[in-house]
Amino acid sequence: MNLAETEELLQSLSNETRLRLLNLLLTSEEEPCVCELEDALQLPEYTVSRHLNRLKRIGLVDSRKDGVWSYYSLSYDAGSGAQAILETIGEVLDGETFREDEKRLRERIYRRENGKCVTGHPDDEGDE
Repeated sequence: MNLAETEELLQSLSNETRLRLLNLLLTSEEEPCVCELEDALQLPEYTVSRHLNRLKRIGLVDSRKDGVWSYYSLSYDAGSGAQAILETIGEVLDGETFREDEKRLRERIYRRENGKCVTGHPDDEGDE
């Protein structure tokens, strides 16, 4: 990892929302979709997607499509510097905000059917 990549990585990690997203991806046993992450963080889809895209661009997050859903996970293919930072973040992230996020994500993932998000955005319920 060169100096410019390291600087972008550290700048990316200086944002509370991105740290909260990384915490959810570190602690979740499932790959959450965007709507599950936005419910957990209680933030709009645009905000969550923008932060996920930044984390993807620097190589910390991967995504996969399954139908209309995009599911997210940590990228363990990231360089060794990024891997070390992810491990460190997992050890030091704590606090009420992170625990509340984790609880909301677990509750949201519990609503899945056959392991897939089917409820979409809460505003869309009943439209499916």
